[in-house]
Amino acid sequence: MSVDNAQGTSRLIAPTFIFLTAFAAYLYCAYPALAPRDGADLLKSALTLYPAHPPGYPLYALSGHLFSLIFPFGNFAYRLNLLSALWGAGSGVLLYLWARKRIDDVSAAFVSLAFIFSRSLWKFSLLSEMYSAQAFFLALLLYLLEGHPQSRPRRLLLSSLAVGIGVVNHQSLIFSLPAFAYLWFKNPPLKEGFSPILKWAGIFFLLGICLYFYMPIELRSIPVAFQAVTRAQYGTFELFSGLSRPLSLHLLFLQSLYFARQTWKSSSPLLALMSAFGFWFAWKNQSDKNSALALLIGLLISGPGFLFLSRMDTSNWIARSALEPVFIPATFFLCALAVFGLSAISSKSLRALFAAFMVLWAFESHFPRLSHRNDFAAEDYIEDLFRLLPPRSAVLARGDTAVFGLKYEEALDPALSSRLIHSDVDLNPALWLSRESKVRPSFVLGISLTELTSLGIPDNAASLSSHALIQKISASPGLSGRERDFWALTALRPGSQLEYTNSYAHDIRKSFALAHYQDSILDAQKNPELSDWNARWAAVLDPEDYHLVLK
Repeated sequence: MSVDNAQGTSRLIAPTFIFLTAFAAYLYCAYPALAPRDGADLLKSALTLYPAHPPGYPLYALSGHLFSLIFPFGNFAYRLNLLSALWGAGSGVLLYLWARKRIDDVSAAFVSLAFIFSRSLWKFSLLSEMYSAQAFFLALLLYLLEGHPQSRPRRLLLSSLAVGIGVVNHQSLIFSLPAFAYLWFKNPPLKEGFSPILKWAGIFFLLGICLYFYMPIELRSIPVAFQAVTRAQYGTFELFSGLSRPLSLHLLFLQSLYFARQTWKSSSPLLALMSAFGFWFAWKNQSDKNSALALLIGLLISGPGFLFLSRMDTSNWIARSALEPVFIPATFFLCALAVFGLSAISSKSLRALFAAFMVLWAFESHFPRLSHRNDFAAEDYIEDLFRLLPPRSAVLARGDTAVFGLKYEEALDPALSSRLIHSDVDLNPALWLSRESKVRPSFVLGISLTELTSLGIPDNAASLSSHALIQKISASPGLSGRERDFWALTALRPGSQLEYTNSYAHDIRKSFALAHYQDSILDAQKNPELSDWNARWAAVLDPEDYHLVLK
């Protein structure tokens, strides 16, 4: 073997080790089937090639569908969970390839693993969502920034294509672009002769973003596709207008505090401190000043800047859940800054020791919370809901997991697709429910008493009775004892998977309890016996939240 071939082989050992280590960890911890929240909608999109909720996520649908054909093992959800693991592992390799240009291979590998084992990337590399792919595009853009001067035009074109595709994957990538644009123009400055290349860069960007043409083709309407891509339903320039609050100094302070605390938790205190030291050192070292400033710009705009624009109240658990992906780019930029801090340590051994502690701290902190290899809670929840709903029935549901999960179950077997699930694009809920309840068995799921009242339920023409996880609309109140027992036995029962240590399992118990709690109130006057039965179920299922005293 020649010297060049031997060196080339040795240079592949570290990237291969990083990839296999990351993928093995993700594979061990990955959800075995359906995961909570939006994942089921993205699964349905990849399964049917129909756009998901706005902005549609066409890249995920196409890549997920292709991967499910290439890797036909396991249930469909598990296959796409593994696709997320591949994206996450790939992002770690790209970060390593950039870092080893500044520090030794061992320390660069440890920085990469610190990112791989950060809480946010690890979490979203275990389930069917697009956020680990976002990390991949971030790492790819950073890697393409540096190289031989003669390769700069080619790297700029590839970066432009990656930006276009990355924005299609998730539009929040836009918040990281100022950092990369600053470096392209400042480190070193682009020359006047580069103007033709910039024109080609624009063309390559448009080629990447052309994936959005998938939307009007599938939706068969340009205006509908435009509204979906611009997220008009949620608020184009907001993450979700329904959870936004008026901008104030108090809200900005709370969001800044929340960002600092969660970033600290998502990475590790040692990584955060090394990142701060890295920025200070790079600022002093004039050759790295632009790079450090760009990374700080990326951190601030994609982190606090994104939070400020969302205007979300972080005291709301739904808002906190929606904001979790923000900490992937934040941790990424922290890891990149930490490379500058490690480069200030002259001793390779000491540098590697610091980097290794960053990895161990992250791994030890996050592994106990992020192993979902036996977590069937969401899968069981949806399967039980699906079983509780008779064929040719209608359900007005609330909650992303319930709505998206039921639609995904329908899509898995088109021959059995007979249930109607209300979605936000359907008619007014009250009109829809009034129409459907006249022609088919109708149910509601996860709806508050206030909204039930606004829907006209219960009234003189309709009564509500608990069927475990769901509530049935019927002409007469109450259920027979035998019917009550049947629905209780076929529902998801409290067990080892429904301990309070699992936050999502707790939510399932709460949704189970909510139906009984509401029925106990609604039936208090007309059916005291049934009311008492429901009250006991609510109290047993969720004793921390329901302390019922019926007068």
